[in-house]
Amino acid sequence: MEEAVKEMHSLLLDCVSDYINEGKIFPTVTKPEKKNEVSVELTPSETVKVLFLNSMVETKTKPIQIARRLGIAKQEVTRILNPRQKTKIDTLEKAIEATGKKLIYSIA
Repeated sequence: MEEAVKEMHSLLLDCVSDYINEGKIFPTVTKPEKKNEVSVELTPSETVKVLFLNSMVETKTKPIQIARRLGIAKQEVTRILNPRQKTKIDTLEKAIEATGKKLIYSIA
């Protein structure tokens, strides 16, 4: 079961990558887990990357625009968008702000 969950998580990241490549909003709402079902979730860092992707799509902001606003190379923005690449939360927050949006933290 553990191996299957790892494989499903890898497939989920592939889906995120496809949405990034196609410039589409990645759905963030999931259905509640039913009995005998196993859910696979993105890590917090991966989730924030999806929020960054979605903010880019919503604001029609291109990676080159993010790069210019942050004073970094376009390749760095590509790395930030890569769901398999580790990125510091501070970097993600700045990238989101470069789209005109704001990352808001909450504890429930």
